[in-house]
Amino acid sequence: MHHFTRQLDQLEKTFYASDQFGDHFWRESKRIADQNGPDIIAAVMLRGRTWQGEEGLIFSPLIDLLPRRRTLAILRAYERSERESDRVNAREFIIEFEAEDTKEGVRRYSK
Repeated sequence: MHHFTRQLDQLEKTFYASDQFGDHFWRESKRIADQNGPDIIAAVMLRGRTWQGEEGLIFSPLIDLLPRRRTLAILRAYERSERESDRVNAREFIIEFEAEDTKEGVRRYSK
C-alpha cells in the first residue's frame, strides 16, 4: 500500500504542477495504471475517505485507464460498502467512465 500511496502523492503533485487534466497528467496516469493495474484502486478508495466534495476526481484518468471490466467489478463492490465515502466515490468514478471527455481521453491515451 505504501508504494501505491507514493505514486498517488506524485500523481497529485503532477496534477497541481501541470495543466491539470492535460496531456502530461494523462500520460502520468497511464504510466501508473499500466504499472499497477486495478490493485491501485484500494489505495485510491482509502485516500477517498479523507476527501471533501469531488477532489478525488483528479484520479479519474488513472481509474479510467485501468482494465475496464475488472475495474468496474471492483467499483461495483465498493458501491455496496458499508462506508458512505466508498459508495459515493465508487459511484462518481463509474459516472466518469461514461463522460464524453473521459471516453476521448481513454481512446487517446490507451494506445
